[in-house]
Amino acid sequence: MMRKTQRLSSSQMRVSYLEAGQGAPLVLIHGVGMNAEAWYPQIEALSARFHVIAVDMPGHGESDAFSRPVSLPDYVAWLAEFLDQRPESRFAVAGHSMGALIAAGLAIDYPERVSHAIVMSSVYRRSDAARQAVLRRAQELAAGSADLDSPLVRWFGDDEHETALRERVGGWLQQVNLQGYADAYQAF
Repeated sequence: MMRKTQRLSSSQMRVSYLEAGQGAPLVLIHGVGMNAEAWYPQIEALSARFHVIAVDMPGHGESDAFSRPVSLPDYVAWLAEFLDQRPESRFAVAGHSMGALIAAGLAIDYPERVSHAIVMSSVYRRSDAARQAVLRRAQELAAGSADLDSPLVRWFGDDEHETALRERVGGWLQQVNLQGYADAYQAF
């Protein structure tokens, strides 16, 4: 598995990604606050049969953040531009959480580029209360006042078997570009 970077031709944004394996191309897109490393177990398993490309979303991992206010279609267009610069013509895309929204958007807006779409833990019919909670979190992040560890309480229990994973995920959250995280949360 190798970490690589690619510059987008129109925006000059740097896209960082992990790449491994050979075969049909499979793009993995993580959720808000994470990075491509969140896919390590899947990359290891899937690279035996696929050419796996796990991207860091804008403002996450080692990818550049957007330099302007953005919405979900901007993330979809970002991924489409990244894929347009690749030698392959069609991709299976799999996304988790916000990555699932990007994968679904790519399949809808750029069907000629998508051979398969896997949508995991995506938003569906979010309640008004849940929507308000997400918007509040986005505002807190934008103001720089959000507790970056608070998602860990929702995502993990107190089980000692989850401790190492919780610490790893917590480390990713502490390293995230705050503006990129806030932008993604707002789009989410």
